[in-house]
Amino acid sequence: MIAVLVAATVARAVDFSATAPTGQTLHYNITSASTVTLVAPNGTSWSGYTSPAGRLQIPEQVTDNGTTYTVTAIANDALRQCTGLTSVTIPGTVKNIGYTAFFRCTALTSATLAEGVESLGRMAFAACAELDTVELPSTLQQIGVSAFNGTAYVADQANWDGSVLYMGPFVIQVSTVVDSTVNVVEGIIGLGNGAFYYCHNLPKVVLPSTLRFIGDLAFQDCEVLDTVVMHATVPPTLADDAFSGVPSLTVVVPCGSGAAYSSAQPWNALDIVEDSCHVAIDGVEDDDVTVALVPDGIVVKGAQGAAVRVCDMMGRTVAATVNATECHVVALPYKGIFLVTVGGVSRKVVYL
Repeated sequence: MIAVLVAATVARAVDFSATAPTGQTLHYNITSASTVTLVAPNGTSWSGYTSPAGRLQIPEQVTDNGTTYTVTAIANDALRQCTGLTSVTIPGTVKNIGYTAFFRCTALTSATLAEGVESLGRMAFAACAELDTVELPSTLQQIGVSAFNGTAYVADQANWDGSVLYMGPFVIQVSTVVDSTVNVVEGIIGLGNGAFYYCHNLPKVVLPSTLRFIGDLAFQDCEVLDTVVMHATVPPTLADDAFSGVPSLTVVVPCGSGAAYSSAQPWNALDIVEDSCHVAIDGVEDDDVTVALVPDGIVVKGAQGAAVRVCDMMGRTVAATVNATECHVVALPYKGIFLVTVGGVSRKVVYL
């Protein structure tokens, strides 16, 4: 009986194989009548098989015995230590990429994840020493801890904005030696798992209005973190353990958003404080330009590249910038009445 069970397990390691559009042989397990997962031929390794090399395009669909399946996942270890791979393109049909899926693909220089991919496992591309070009989709909802550790992208200081490592619209990692307020830039939609892990001297974080999710253990063991300022009026998805090891925390949310945060789990377990309300007056109605008030300043929504100028009532310029994205935060230096001009459209703002 034991021998029969072992034989069945070995046979299950691969249901069928098929040739990728770029010519490599890949292996699959059938997961439903219409879906498959890309797997390693030995379950966790390519030992005894010719591993894929060169440029790899993972297909959206594969066919076996007349049945066409959609490739919806890449299993744990599926392409681990495929040391001949130089680039990989992953289609949007693949929703989940498992942990260490591309671990130690030492010749890999670029990875492109198409729109549609939702989850990237821990250490998925770790130890890919030559990986310096990565494209991540806005559909990602989870980025595993250490997903890109040991890559050329992380090692390149040009990819860091001070103490923060951004990758597309995500925060991947923050230096553990940071000891002052971190302002995450507008346009960022997610904090990867463990992004601020053990930033034990970090006192305060300001998070943008565009933020949609905060990953697992994002702020674990940030021992002196006492204030998180949220600019998002809609509570982002928050992992239950995001603030594990943070002894005392106040979350400051925009005026009018206190009820939303206080009723959303697990935000409702935190100390939620609503920022004092500011008032925008004498606005010129324009669907293309809006000015919203948030803690510490304003969020200007207008065309990317539009000139933004903020003047006080004495006509002095207190801020001048260019809309780096369609949604851009401008800090106001003090309380008062300001004239905000965006691409020729002006609004008065009372900042109290």
